[in-house]
Amino acid sequence: MTNQLHGEFPTSSMTDAYLTIDGDSLTIGSQYEYVKGFGHHYLAQPSVVMHKNSGLFDIKMAVTNLSKYQEMPLQYMCHMNYAYQDQAKLSQSVPDEAFKLRQSIPGHVHPTSEWLAYNQQLKDSGEIITQLNDPDKYDPEIVYFTDNLTQYAKEVTFKMTLKNGKQFMTKINTTEFPIVTRWILHNPDQQVAAFALPGTSRPEGFHAAQKAGTLIMLKPQEKRQFSVTTGLVNE
Repeated sequence: MTNQLHGEFPTSSMTDAYLTIDGDSLTIGSQYEYVKGFGHHYLAQPSVVMHKNSGLFDIKMAVTNLSKYQEMPLQYMCHMNYAYQDQAKLSQSVPDEAFKLRQSIPGHVHPTSEWLAYNQQLKDSGEIITQLNDPDKYDPEIVYFTDNLTQYAKEVTFKMTLKNGKQFMTKINTTEFPIVTRWILHNPDQQVAAFALPGTSRPEGFHAAQKAGTLIMLKPQEKRQFSVTTGLVNE
């Protein structure tokens, strides 16, 4: 592995930032230009749009290949780490069977014997976790993937419903995001219920995406845009 985990962008310093107020919406945005000698050259423009009287907001990303002659590989995941909520129920507008348990153990995961036994149990049973009711089993992490969500609908939603009835929701366009990762983690230091991480590929790296045929190749000067709606559903 020669690159940073999840790529260079998450830890990059933005070049500049802006705030736009337009009617009933407020946009916070920024941009970052990446250039490397004998490497790739791109412009990333992330933004968040908030709306009056709504707990939902839009996360947007635009990536432009600034090269005048060479293609550029692109993988993008909208990594939203919702906090773990005990007894929360997970649901979505696609069948539970769309989620498949991760079969490999990445290098950053250091499994215990208890976790290995539980993970094997999930593999053998095909069980999809739909309620967060066994936190001791979610360390180091339980991860599910979907593939080819475009087969179900152009627009799909994922929800986490809390004990008090409040509901978090994530909505995506499957043409932009054909894959969703579900990441559950609970230990004394970290409690995460990332019930839907929209992505262009699985988060298993460049070569895995290349092999799976999910690696995007941006043509010279081509721009690709992504948008996710997420947040608290108003009662």
